This record gives sequence, structure tokens and C-alpha cells, in this order.
Amino acid sequence: MPEDRLQQNEIDLETAQHLVGMIDVTCDLIQTQACLLAEQMVHEHEDLMAAAEVVEEDGEIFYIWDQNYFYTKTSQIIRSASETTDICWDPGIDEVTGVRYLSDALGDITDPTVRGMRAFLRHDFMHVSPSHPFEILNAFAVFAKNPPTEDYPNGYIRINQRHKDLIDDISLNRYGTFELMAFPLNFLKEHLALHTGIDLPESEPEDLEQMLLAIAKSLQCRFIREDYVILVNPGDAELATPQSKIILNIPQGISIASNANHIRQIAYNLAKNGMKAVAQKETGFDLRRYYRERMTPDPVECIRIDVETNEDLLTLSFQDSGGGFSIDTLIDDIRRKLGSIGKTGLTDEEILALPFGKAIANAFGSEAAKILQWRFDPMVFRTWTMGEVLNYRLQARMTGDTTRSVTSGTGLYAVANATQKLGGTILPSNSFDSGAYVPIAIPKSSLGMAA
Repeated sequence: MPEDRLQQNEIDLETAQHLVGMIDVTCDLIQTQACLLAEQMVHEHEDLMAAAEVVEEDGEIFYIWDQNYFYTKTSQIIRSASETTDICWDPGIDEVTGVRYLSDALGDITDPTVRGMRAFLRHDFMHVSPSHPFEILNAFAVFAKNPPTEDYPNGYIRINQRHKDLIDDISLNRYGTFELMAFPLNFLKEHLALHTGIDLPESEPEDLEQMLLAIAKSLQCRFIREDYVILVNPGDAELATPQSKIILNIPQGISIASNANHIRQIAYNLAKNGMKAVAQKETGFDLRRYYRERMTPDPVECIRIDVETNEDLLTLSFQDSGGGFSIDTLIDDIRRKLGSIGKTGLTDEEILALPFGKAIANAFGSEAAKILQWRFDPMVFRTWTMGEVLNYRLQARMTGDTTRSVTSGTGLYAVANATQKLGGTILPSNSFDSGAYVPIAIPKSSLGMAA
């Protein structure tokens, strides 16, 4: 890329087109690796299932493997999926292919809007690694193992029919887990088009239900303490089952004709964050409790996405049963992470002088110090909204807060950014029952949808 173009405050059309070309090359690499991995998974899966002993107990079917064999085979599967991510990040063949090279190129551009996309690219690409759904195999290796017997002197793994079917779905790539790796790059391409006005080739309209279903399936085993059943427009009987749930309530026939990856960005990150929040609670369908303690949990509704339309707007509402947005949690987070880097006993003024202290000031202005007085005077926040609390979290991440992880908060920032680019509105709050409630309204005109 020409050096003089890297120093521009505003990216021009030629530079944007060059970046789009880099994205297309990298997407081709991802597609090639996804196909290779999918083919390999078929063989690994066939070997695993061929080695299973099938038994029936009390009218229920179970699958049993030698413990050492199961661990060795599933470790190979997880390693293969992880290596695919590594190759797509940096293939090591040349210096102009791979997500890392594209990320470095974005970092060299001074245009703040485009350069900021580097954080989204790195964050989302690492989160959609195809190895993540396979991590539930590790959970089975730990929670579903049983002591040695005469037939299985090494111990054995025993799982039920539903979990066997779940392994089938993941291993055979039936729901496009690997292809999802390209979505962060396609989101970047759409962002460049919105930012610079470049023309992109027309793409086929995307069915919103299928998009949300693919996201749900990619997250179904993302957090291995729980596994989720996915329900689309469920009835009362399905909602009452004792199982953690991802619930999609959506009218049929909704298609996104343009900027579909912005909707994918919003849905993926909010659903993922909701599942992370739920995983921090001691509720739900716990694999450990099911296989070790033979306990059946109470019905739990964990993640819910509701889709509605009217003449002008598409509305997506995300709700989870986690802890929600909380001032208490925010203060605990500050103090705990300060302690983890050896900063204890600081005054309010000293805390506000730190990078995320400056972010507090950016978000709340002259009332910034009040956030640190929450423990002593809860009434100081009586007029604050959850949107303002969320605004702090976003700004803390993007202004050099070194007490947070490398990607912490970036997903929420990407949601806010994508919503803004589409001319939409995001209203984060908490539900009356529990957890976060985040409705987002997007003009249908931004998505190529007919009024």
C-alpha cells in the first residue's frame, strides 16, 4: 500500500478498494481452510462413532468409549480446528495473506474510523474460532467419565443420545461453523463501503432466521459448563423443559438485502455476551450435575432474541438471565483489577488519573468522581441510565484501560458502532426479572428491506 496513503486523515476510494481486495484474498484462504477442515472432521467423526459401544438403560440410549481413546481422538479434533484458526491468522506462506497481515495494514492507517476497525477484526476473528464449539468434548471427557471396569480398565466415557447428536452436528459442520470465520472480514468490508462510499458487488439477500440460527449453533457449545437447546418460536411445552435454552422468536420470511454483516455483528456479540453472563451464575443445565450427580435442573430460559418489524423499523431485542448491567459490578471490577496489578489504597483522584479513570471523566464529565462514591452514597446515581453505564464500559476499553483483557468490552463497542452506522438506536437496560435487556431498532432502509 503506498506510504503517502497511510498518512491520510480520511481514507480515499483507492485505499479502500485496496483493503477490499486484501479482504477478498483472506476470505478465499478462510474458505479453503474451512473446506479442508470440514473434510477432515468427517473422517475424525466417523472414527469416533465407529468406536462407540451403544447400550440401552431404562429405555434411554447411551454411547460408551474407552476413556483414553475418547480423550486422544477428541484432542485431535480440537487441535485440528485450532490449527485452522492459526493458519487463517498467519499462514506463514507469504507476507500478503492472512488476517494478521490485514490487521497490521489497518493499524498503519491514520483514519481513526478505519483504524478502529482493527480492534473489531481481531476480537471477532478470535471469538469465532471453529475450535470453540468442540471444547464441549473436553467437558464430556471430564464430567461424563466413569471409573474402570473389567471391560474398560482405563475408565470410560458415557453420554446420552442428545449429546451424541450434538457431537454429530458439530463434527460434520452441518451448520457452517467454520464459514462463520469470514464474517468479521465481511463486516469490515461493509464498514468500508459505508464509510467511503465504494460500491460492493450485490449479494444475495440473507434470511434473518437462518442467520440467527447459525449464530446460535456456533455459540451452542461456546461455554462448556452448559450446553444449550435452540428453540425457534417455541410453545409453552418446549419452554418448560429442564434445559438451558437459546430462544429465537422471529416471523418467517424476513430477508436482509444489504449490510447483513452489521446485523450479524450485533446479534453475535450480544448473544455471546449474554451467554457469558449466564455462565457466571450457578444455574442452568450443568453437565457436571447431569453426569456426575444425576440431577435434573429446573427449567431455565437463558438467552432470548425477539425480532419484530413495522413499516419503517426492524427491531431485535436481546435478553439474558445473567447479572445484567450493574454499577456494583462495575465498581467491584475496578477495585479488583487495580489490586491485580498492585495498585491498592489509591485515592479517588489517583484512580481518576489512570487511563480508565479518564474514561469515566469522558463518559460522565463533572460527575465522574461520583462513580467512586457509589458504596457510600448510592443516591448519587439515581438519575443515571443503563445507557450511561454502558457508555463507560465502552470508553474504558477504547481509551487504553490496561487492567482489562485484550478484547474485553470490544464486542459491545462493535455493537454500538454497527448500530450507529446503520442509523439505528440501542437502548441497553435490565429486565424486571433478571439479566440485561437490549432492544435495537434499525431503519429498514439501511438493510435494503421494503417498507
